[in-house]
Amino acid sequence: MGRIGLLFQKARMGLHLKEPLRELVSGKMHELLQLKGMERLICLLSILTILGDATGYDLLSGPELGTLNHKDNDRINKVFDYVMDHFRDEIRVDQVAGIASMSYSGFCRYFKNRTKKNFSHFVNEIRIGYACKRLMESDLSVSQVCCESGFNNLTNFNKQFREIVKCTPCQFQRRNRV
Repeated sequence: MGRIGLLFQKARMGLHLKEPLRELVSGKMHELLQLKGMERLICLLSILTILGDATGYDLLSGPELGTLNHKDNDRINKVFDYVMDHFRDEIRVDQVAGIASMSYSGFCRYFKNRTKKNFSHFVNEIRIGYACKRLMESDLSVSQVCCESGFNNLTNFNKQFREIVKCTPCQFQRRNRV
């Protein structure tokens, strides 16, 4: 259980699973969705054990995220909350900088320093995550999901989706429809 506890500590910084670990865990998670009762719990523990023993992942942020002062936590949480509430709409960096009470350039540096990614990439990851959920759970077309996810351009949606998920939206939908 010590390894799983350490995994949870690392997971607070975000984990990016590399192949073949990603494929293994993904398969186990799909299996988990089909199970019920005690088998489901056993499968979950199996996934946690695999991850606890694994080294095939990168941390998405540094440990300094856990040591932010209270004001920084409030500031970044306001930004995260705003993005989660408005990701389907156009989000302008200058608006979000205002929410964080910062200048445009100061906010860009602050966000990159705290999350290790630029703001537009973060927003795209949120939108693509939502798109994945909609592609799996609905019968909507890719273009409908594109618009619903906050993208105004199907070409850009396809490009961002391929960059983040490593396949096209159509391929993802065929493989993962529930």
